[in-house]
Amino acid sequence: MEIQIQRLGVSIINEKPEELLYLAISDLSVAYEDSGNKDSLEIGVSDLQIDNQLPTTYLPVALFSTAKEPPLFLHFSMIRSKERTLCSLLANR
Repeated sequence: MEIQIQRLGVSIINEKPEELLYLAISDLSVAYEDSGNKDSLEIGVSDLQIDNQLPTTYLPVALFSTAKEPPLFLHFSMIRSKERTLCSLLANR
């Protein structure tokens, strides 16, 4: 299964309501594969920016990427073996 999202924006809002933070993600890709004896998950983000939306802030941009070409800003990959569970690892000690 693979999901690709070109642009994603998320706002964090308090109870007033007042926007506290805005997260902008570009080219988000999530891939999951279940292949018999293992699961694999891969997440990639080309560009990310976190903005502090409070009007009195000294630094309105909390985090941003400067790369305009690959490599990705974030790349996460995980493979999990179904054969070696935590229980079987503890039993083999």
